[in-house]
Amino acid sequence: MIGSAWPIGMAGFSYSSKLAVLNNSFTTKLKLFSELLKNGRVFWYSWLFYLARILVSLLFVLIIPILSLLNLENFFLRILIASISAAPAYSYVKMASFKFFLEVYRPYSEVVSEYQSYYSRHF
Repeated sequence: MIGSAWPIGMAGFSYSSKLAVLNNSFTTKLKLFSELLKNGRVFWYSWLFYLARILVSLLFVLIIPILSLLNLENFFLRILIASISAAPAYSYVKMASFKFFLEVYRPYSEVVSEYQSYYSRHF
């Protein structure tokens, strides 16, 4: 049961930090945050995206580095494989999470007005 809520928990932590920087009142930010649980589109898209993010992170940031550290004899090769696997994957999922936030909150004018330069370049 906890595992099925994990993606929404991650989405909540991610969205809260992105919504916190908006130039809106606390109640507006809270309304936008509550859309994660009230709006089916935001909820299910977020659940699917963050489930994929968890799986990608588990593979590239946890499993591959641990296997390389445990199974490779050469010290420098172990560190190289672990680093090449973890660092780009972690950076990518962080960037993708921000882009996803902008897409999932596109229908909300409060978010669009804050990130107007992004939306004007892409749409």
